[in-house]
Amino acid sequence: MPKIAVNFLGRLCHGLSRGRTQCPSCSIRIAHDLHDDLGSGLASIRLESAMAGMGVAEKSARDTLMRVSEIARNVGDDLRRIIWAMGSGQESLGDLLAYVRSHAAELLDRAEIDLRFEADVKDPERHLGMDQRKHLVLFTKEALHNVVKHADARHVEVRMHSTDTQLHWSIANDGRGIDPDGGDLGGTGNASMAKRAKEPGASLKVISKPGKGTRLELVMPW
Repeated sequence: MPKIAVNFLGRLCHGLSRGRTQCPSCSIRIAHDLHDDLGSGLASIRLESAMAGMGVAEKSARDTLMRVSEIARNVGDDLRRIIWAMGSGQESLGDLLAYVRSHAAELLDRAEIDLRFEADVKDPERHLGMDQRKHLVLFTKEALHNVVKHADARHVEVRMHSTDTQLHWSIANDGRGIDPDGGDLGGTGNASMAKRAKEPGASLKVISKPGKGTRLELVMPW
C-alpha cells in the first residue's frame, strides 16, 4: 500500500478513535457523513470510469475522465474536512476561520469567482466542539459548491461575527438569485444544507430575488 494511503488511514483511525472518546454521538454522525459523502463520490467514480472504458469516442472519453478527476478531487476535499473536524489540534474559532477562508479561496479561485472574506470575532481562541466545527465547515462547503454550480455568480462575500452567545455566519453572492418562497434554494445541495443548519440548533434565513443574488444567514448558539 502506498505510503500516502497508510498515512491517511492512520490519521483517519486516530481521528475516529479520538472522536469516540470525546463525543460518541458526534463520532457516529461523522461516520454517517463519511459514508454518505464518500460513498456517493466513489460510486460516481466507478460509474464514470466504466463509461470511459466502453469504447466511446475520444472526446467523450476525455470529458468523462475530466469528470472523474473532479469527483476524485471533491472526495479528497471531503476527506480533509472530515479529518479536520474530528480533531486536528486546531479547534479554536480562529482556526475554523483560517480553514474556511483557505478552502473558500481555493474553490472559488478555480471557478474564477472573486471572494471577499470578513471576520469580526470577540474571542478567536474560543474552543469549538467537534460537532460545531463539522456543521460549520460542511454548511460552508455546501453553500459555496451551490454557488459554483448554480448561481452564475462573479463575486462571493463570506462574513462572520460573534457575540457571547451566538455565531453569525453569512454567505452572499451576486448571481442569478432564487425564489426562497417557492421552495427552491438554488440546487439539490441546499436541502441537506437547510437540514444541517437545524441539527446544532441554528437558524437559517435565505434572502434572495431572481436576478438579484442570494444571501444565506446562519445563526448558531454556542
